[in-house]
Amino acid sequence: MMYSQQSVYQKLDSVSEIEGSCCDSDDRGSIYQPDLKSRYLSQLLPKCALFLGVVFLASIPGLASLKLLATSRDALPLSERIPIPITQCGSSPEEARRLGCRFEMHNFAWVPPQCYDDELGDDWDSHADWVWSRSPNNSADTDEQFMADCRAGNVRTAWLPWYQHMAHCDIIMKK
Repeated sequence: MMYSQQSVYQKLDSVSEIEGSCCDSDDRGSIYQPDLKSRYLSQLLPKCALFLGVVFLASIPGLASLKLLATSRDALPLSERIPIPITQCGSSPEEARRLGCRFEMHNFAWVPPQCYDDELGDDWDSHADWVWSRSPNNSADTDEQFMADCRAGNVRTAWLPWYQHMAHCDIIMKK
C-alpha cells in the first residue's frame, strides 16, 4: 500500500496569519482545514484502477469464448465434420427396405446394414414371448397380425410391457 507524503495541515508563519485566517473564514471554530476531498480521491483512484483491471482481465476468457462461438457457427455443419458417413434409412418401412436397411426389433427402428448387430438381433428375435399392443397399459389390444407387423417393422407406434422395456435397455447397454 502506498502512503501519501502530502501534509494535511497548513503551515502558518505568524500569529497574524492565524488571526487573519480565523477571522476571514466562515468556520470560526477551527484553524485546521485539511483538504479531505483531494485526499479521498487520491486514495480512491488506485483502488478503482485495480478493480477495473481485475474486471477487464476476468472478462477476457468470456469474450474469447463468444468470439470462438461466433466463428464456429460459420464453419461446416456437424454432419460434414464427422469423419464417418451418416446413412439415412428414410421415413417409411418401404423406403428403408429400398435403401437396404434392416429392422432392429429390440430398438423398434430401421438401421443401416453396417450398424445392425446380428448376434444381438438374433438373441432378441429368438424370444417368442415379446408382445406389443396398440394402446398403453392394454396388452389385450393386440392380435397376431399386429404382432407380425411389429416384428416386420411395419408399425410406427406400439406399446410394450415393462419387462420388455427393461430387456431393451439391457440389450442397448450391451451394444
